[in-house]
Amino acid sequence: MPRGRRRRNAAPRRQRNTAAPRRRRDTAPRPPRTAYLAQPDLDRGMPEECLSKILENLPIKNRLAYERVNQRWRGAVLKSFERVSSQQLHEFLEFCGRSPRPNVKKMVDTIERCAKHMPVVVFKTTFGKEIDAKILKILAHKDRRFKSLTLDVNHIELVKHLKPLFSTGSLRELDVTVDEWDLYNLSIGAIKSVTPRLRHLSLTIREPIVSNNVARYEMEVMFEKLPRTIPRLTIKSQNVFALPTLFTKLSEFTRLEELELDSLGEIHEHITHGHKSTEDHLKKLTRLKRLHLSGLKSDFPVGSLYQLKSLESVRIRGCSRRLGSEQSRERFRETMLRRNKKLKAENIFVSTGLAEEADDPAAE
Repeated sequence: MPRGRRRRNAAPRRQRNTAAPRRRRDTAPRPPRTAYLAQPDLDRGMPEECLSKILENLPIKNRLAYERVNQRWRGAVLKSFERVSSQQLHEFLEFCGRSPRPNVKKMVDTIERCAKHMPVVVFKTTFGKEIDAKILKILAHKDRRFKSLTLDVNHIELVKHLKPLFSTGSLRELDVTVDEWDLYNLSIGAIKSVTPRLRHLSLTIREPIVSNNVARYEMEVMFEKLPRTIPRLTIKSQNVFALPTLFTKLSEFTRLEELELDSLGEIHEHITHGHKSTEDHLKKLTRLKRLHLSGLKSDFPVGSLYQLKSLESVRIRGCSRRLGSEQSRERFRETMLRRNKKLKAENIFVSTGLAEEADDPAAE
């Protein structure tokens, strides 16, 4: 078809109406999205301290984005890193862990900025041995002054980096989670170097060893290396009651004020704890105020607990043969109240099961 000639059956073209122009609205035109770039800075009159205070409430990843605005914002962001909570650092590490290709250098530099002023640190080794080792070295710097440290270590090669962390003079609370295969290396390498100023030590041991002999040896070494000056001790392991000399080891901690032993649902019925020997060892714990035992065998000698006359809170789970009936549990409560004047009825909880219950005061 020649150019410019219309088809025979084509629809007629729409004629443009030039007689009546289109009426426009009286409202002002919409500004472009980039109009704020041409306006003056809205924060120009705000002091840098106020700006940094506002940035302290934002996640760390957002602060890093605002760092690129200008030099003034960069200074405010750097000042805001003086106030970083453990939850904000934990969320930042989770964000870096979900990233397919994280900027390792930027992440390590940010952790170093935050760790200088953080009193509480929570860290889980999930980035690989090399990156986790760098982060642990940053946390173990001699200038760190944190008071509470929570670690979840899943590499045996990283245990050697924990010794300078545990010996920090300002450390008051320590919570460590390791595999049972790494418990021996942790005991001989890091636990023995714990600062004597430590107030609370919590050990959670996962993935238990199948061999009972190896598990007992690991627990014996751990109790030998623990500092005897700790006032609060928490041990959660499936083999914590598998050690026949458990209460013999505990009698050496004469400064204990709070003791919690949790078997994580495992009950060792074949381990025997003599009534007379257990009673003699518990007599030495004259400062003990809070006692939580979860996972006791069915015939555990509960009468040995009557010698603890300084208790203010008692929570027992297990012991189904000695405390199986309601009458025996009520008799146990009455005897504990009669022997201990500091103990109150609402602070005594006895259950034969290992699941959490609504009547447990510790669950609240």
